[in-house]
Amino acid sequence: MLGFGISIFIFAAAQSATSESTVEGPVLVAEAEPALEAPLAEPPKVTADDPVRDQEVWTGPTFDEVPPPPRPSVIETLPNDIIWDGKQVDVLGVDTTDFPNILMVVSLTEGDGIPLRNLNERQLRVTEDEAPQPVTEIAPCVPDRIPGDPLSLVLLIDSSGSMQNHIDVVQHAASRFVDRLRSNDEAAIVGFCNEPILLQAMTNKKNRMKKGIYKANPRGYTALYDSVDLAVRNLKDCYGRKAIVLLTDGRDDDGTGAVLSCVTLESVVGRARKAKVPIFTIGLGDGVSKRVLERMAHETVGEFFYAPSGQEVDNLYKEVSRQLGRGEGSYYAISYRSTLDDKDGTERSIIVQYAEGYAYAHYPAPNRLFWPLSKVF
Repeated sequence: MLGFGISIFIFAAAQSATSESTVEGPVLVAEAEPALEAPLAEPPKVTADDPVRDQEVWTGPTFDEVPPPPRPSVIETLPNDIIWDGKQVDVLGVDTTDFPNILMVVSLTEGDGIPLRNLNERQLRVTEDEAPQPVTEIAPCVPDRIPGDPLSLVLLIDSSGSMQNHIDVVQHAASRFVDRLRSNDEAAIVGFCNEPILLQAMTNKKNRMKKGIYKANPRGYTALYDSVDLAVRNLKDCYGRKAIVLLTDGRDDDGTGAVLSCVTLESVVGRARKAKVPIFTIGLGDGVSKRVLERMAHETVGEFFYAPSGQEVDNLYKEVSRQLGRGEGSYYAISYRSTLDDKDGTERSIIVQYAEGYAYAHYPAPNRLFWPLSKVF
């Protein structure tokens, strides 16, 4: 009996070893087999020198987790206007507090920038995601409070060597721009030559802003893209409306015709779009790259201005102030009820049309959160 038991044990151990070896074989073969389906597309390549590569992925909580801290219900939007027959439309802000009732503050001008004094519903057309929206109210307003206020912005001033002949008039015009800001608006001042230099950190003190402006001392070359990148980084954590106002007389250049900045035009435009920071660009003189400045402005829902000489700079800063709701103009509060009243968190696109003029804006619909009963009881 003892021998028989030992034989059974040896036989069972052999069987166990055999079954283990047969399990390993198929697993290894299965891992070596090619995938049944090839990937549909190769993922985009990210170069090692692209500093924004770690910023493109949202790492915060999802709606299945704890929601992020509450943000203001006012969503900022700024104009990307198209002018036809001298008529101009600018959407300064969109308020979704009473969703699906939407409130917009809009600036309207006739030819030569003349404010439009009388407006009725028949003259205006509003669409949301291409669907016509019934306008419920139009009323003139003084934009003491624009949805998204206060305003946070960065003034970028070219301080490269080529600005030596223009710096006095630019500093004077930028100082007058600061005078038009409101007491609760914030601004940072950045000069840029071989690298961007923070002349004044974000502040609501106008005297500090002006001191920063007059610190600009022209010398060196032009790191244009790096300066915009620094401006976006300063604004990304600001609430409310945000904007960059950039003035330059040149292009990104290291003195030999090559790009000086460490970041690319595509990187800074993409970062600004993601942060919803419009860039208003002012090109001064014949040395600017209009193509680059127009792209920065149009792709970020800002606007490009061109000044052949320093004499036009003050008026262009004044026009930027008006588009930001800080200048003289004709402002209207326009209300409509969205025909898509679902709280689905989707991005909505608005087009406001007056005669032949158009303006674009956008806002995210509120997102209704559903919590499991286990978290409630």
